[in-house]
Amino acid sequence: MVVLVVMVVLVVMVVVVMVVLVVMVVVVLVEVVLVEVVLVLVVEVVLVLVEVVLLVEIKMVAAILNQDKAVLKPTEYKCKVQLAKYQL
Repeated sequence: MVVLVVMVVLVVMVVVVMVVLVVMVVVVLVEVVLVEVVLVLVVEVVLVLVEVVLLVEIKMVAAILNQDKAVLKPTEYKCKVQLAKYQL
C-alpha cells in the first residue's frame, strides 16, 4: 500500500514538473515572439519616418528647382534679349 502511494505521488510530481516546463517554454516563446513583433514595428515606424523626411526634402528641392525654372524661362530670356537689342 505504501509503495502504491509513493508511486502515485512520484507520478503526480513528474506530471506537475512536466506541466511547469511546458508552461515555461510557452511563456518564453510568447515573449520572444512579442519582442520580435515590437522590434519589427519599431523598425517599420523608423523607416516610414525616414521616407516622409526624404519626401519632404525631395519636394523642397523640386520647389527650388521650379523657382529656378521660373526665373530662367526661355520666353522671358528671349524678351529680355530683344529689349536689349532695341535699347541699343
